[in-house]
Amino acid sequence: MIVQALKARNCEEFNQYAEPIARLQRFEISAASYLGRWPRLLQVAPLALNKRFESRILKPNVLQLIDSFNQGGSESQALQLTRLLLESGRFQVHLACLSPEGSLRSTIENLDLGEIPSFPLKSFYDKNAVKQLRRFVSWLRTSRIDILHTHDFYTNVFGMAGASLARGPVRIASMRETAGMRSAAQKKVQRVGYSLAHHIVANSNAVRDRLINDGIPAEKVSIIYNGLDLKRLETSATRSEALSHVGVKVDDARPSIHFNCRQHAA
Repeated sequence: MIVQALKARNCEEFNQYAEPIARLQRFEISAASYLGRWPRLLQVAPLALNKRFESRILKPNVLQLIDSFNQGGSESQALQLTRLLLESGRFQVHLACLSPEGSLRSTIENLDLGEIPSFPLKSFYDKNAVKQLRRFVSWLRTSRIDILHTHDFYTNVFGMAGASLARGPVRIASMRETAGMRSAAQKKVQRVGYSLAHHIVANSNAVRDRLINDGIPAEKVSIIYNGLDLKRLETSATRSEALSHVGVKVDDARPSIHFNCRQHAA
């Protein structure tokens, strides 16, 4: 049902946009080095210039929509971005999710984010999906969200559908995977979601190439690599003290790389 809503929604309102770059150039942030390309991203995203936005042009409402608070790369990046945007003081930052569960929720409990609404889904094709989509559209309008940023497959589809129906001024989707994770049906649904986005964030050249090969215009995709907040790594401890703290001897220390690995049928 959400898919039908996506397909039924056209993007004729894009023709109403005037002077988008001049307005969006005012959105500059310096929260952290990895956020340095957000101004570039916003400059290329169309913006509806209407009266309600004029009053908030200096501090727009930004919504980060995540799937859940479970431990994961996309979730961690999204929550880090949320915190840094909030610390920049240049945005009214909001956070919403599809599921309120997960261990990462404790990492943002001390942030002044207000209510964190959830829009639980079991499928894109049942009555609950329509109910949650209506709730989301209503919440976007009531909260007067100017910029929506989604971070994975489920939030891309649900978020872009809702923000399009709510006529959200700026809609930013994301892709952080290449191949092997989505079925043909899921890829088709996500392409519809991408068609409703003003811009798409890729976290690597390989992901950007995949999007372009799938028919997304190159100018609609920006690369923003996964970031690391260096402040979280600052310490006065020496190398030997740090290793001792985790029970490792200096002579036994070896570099390691940790990642998620999923097995797929050939």
